[in-house]
Amino acid sequence: MATSRLKVIVLLASACGGRTSLDPGTNEPGPLGEPLPSSGSGGGGMVGGGGPGGGGGSATGTPDDAGTDRSAAPVLDAATTPADARPVNPPVGIGRPLVIGGREAVKRVAGLLFSAEPDVALLMRADAIRTVQELEALVLALLKDPRAVLGVGGFYRWWLELNGLAASAKDPKVFPVWSPGLATEVADDTVAFGAAVTLQQDGMFATLMTGARAFTPVRLMMVYGMDPTLRPGILARPAMLALRALPHIGSPVRRGVFIRDAVLCMALPPHPPGISLDVPLRPADRTTREHFQSLVASPACAGCHQMIDPVGFGFENFDGIGAYRTTEAGKPIDASGMIAGVGNALRFSDAGELGSRLASAPEARACMVKQWFRYALKRRETAADDPSVQVATRRFEMTGGNLRELIIAVATSDAFLR
Repeated sequence: MATSRLKVIVLLASACGGRTSLDPGTNEPGPLGEPLPSSGSGGGGMVGGGGPGGGGGSATGTPDDAGTDRSAAPVLDAATTPADARPVNPPVGIGRPLVIGGREAVKRVAGLLFSAEPDVALLMRADAIRTVQELEALVLALLKDPRAVLGVGGFYRWWLELNGLAASAKDPKVFPVWSPGLATEVADDTVAFGAAVTLQQDGMFATLMTGARAFTPVRLMMVYGMDPTLRPGILARPAMLALRALPHIGSPVRRGVFIRDAVLCMALPPHPPGISLDVPLRPADRTTREHFQSLVASPACAGCHQMIDPVGFGFENFDGIGAYRTTEAGKPIDASGMIAGVGNALRFSDAGELGSRLASAPEARACMVKQWFRYALKRRETAADDPSVQVATRRFEMTGGNLRELIIAVATSDAFLR
């Protein structure tokens, strides 16, 4: 065990030696919550996909250029894994001096984790921090601070674009229970789920994608049911599903675009010119799946939609506000699909298997690393950030997809501190 740990330390420490300079005009993080620069539609321009493009968008759900660049581990039992258990983790660059002063480093870390300026006690501790190893120890301690739920929860609100949910229009005749208040509650529930997995449970990416958590507000139980096993992972929470839907039905296109864009960081081309993006009302005798399959049958649409729709079909058990269902139009729900271009076209039978496939996909884990860097840097990664991204990706993989270790790697990286 000691020999193996030493090899890991050597590998990660050597990977830190290749620092490259950043453009001085882009290396300062902006205020927490500042949207990323926008230069594209994020692939959201397919039929029925005119909503947010995915996790790189602004807090208001406006699409950005994520569709052009947004690029597991076994599930640990949260009941038997201590909340503060930390996988064997080699410090990245033992004794390596910080590239900025301790106070400035702590200020940035507090902004990332607490969404606030450091308090006096934290600034006093900062004066003694001179190396990356010492900063890592502080970040680990801060992740156990209750205030960390603000920054970590903020990541999930940003990644899933949940601030745009309250403005999501729903047909009151189809979904009479929907309201801005319910939208706020389901958004808060999703943020709480992500923060709990990351900070209080085992912290594993696989648990984020597959774990179950009961609704806390009684109202949500009444609307969405009491069986948490029907909602495997953060992607099956009502907020993500309701946001990526149409006023009258769910949208496998919007849901598929989000998975491609924000979860896999895979670029999608813009929709062909001259093709209407309007989705007509679903005929009463067709399921949502059948309806969308008929809309994209033409060769002009099929090329892109065969990459999108089969992923989005994994959420067909959930309607336009994310409520669970087993039938539609008098027919059993078919939630099977595949993720083309990932592995050998990974196939799944429902949202649970889709979450498991994503949890074990290297593309999804690499994308999560990028998303945390984008959240921390308030911009998209550049070639100058590659050494830091590579080190964080290795650390994430070598710890089995531990999200706390990923956050530590990002918060102590050269890209974040320069």
